[in-house]
Amino acid sequence: MNAKQIWQATLERIQPRVTPAVFTTWFQGASAHSFQEGVLIVRVATPFAQTQLEGRFRESIRSILSDITGTAIDLRFEVAKEEPEPTASSQPENIFDTPKRSHRSVKERPPTSPRGNRNMEATETVVTAANSLAPMAPQAPSQISFLVSLCRNPFFRLLMGYVWKGH
Repeated sequence: MNAKQIWQATLERIQPRVTPAVFTTWFQGASAHSFQEGVLIVRVATPFAQTQLEGRFRESIRSILSDITGTAIDLRFEVAKEEPEPTASSQPENIFDTPKRSHRSVKERPPTSPRGNRNMEATETVVTAANSLAPMAPQAPSQISFLVSLCRNPFFRLLMGYVWKGH
């Protein structure tokens, strides 16, 4: 048996033992790379997948491998190296260049409930801070929008009003 056949047989035996979500998450992206001198090398997509497979499933997989091959098999997981995508220009990319995608400013909205000026001032302060920080961190618009949506949440406003009053 070659590495691919051994790994396929292993996957067929593992699949009924784990939930579909676990199988899809940890095993579907893994592939056999080689089988030499009693060592099966399996390639995985990420270091996190490597850690999970080694920590949670290594002994189960080794047991299945022993059943399939009739001998004790050592197992090694390697992270598959991705090939760098070719660039359009031959010049090296400058990491200090400004990004091609510009940030989106957080939109101002009128207040949704009359809870007082303190909460609106806090919200405006956070929105202003988010907008001023956005050009410095264009790779994180989701965190900024989350922060703004949090400040617009009535429960958060209530909590902030309670904290601001010194309780």
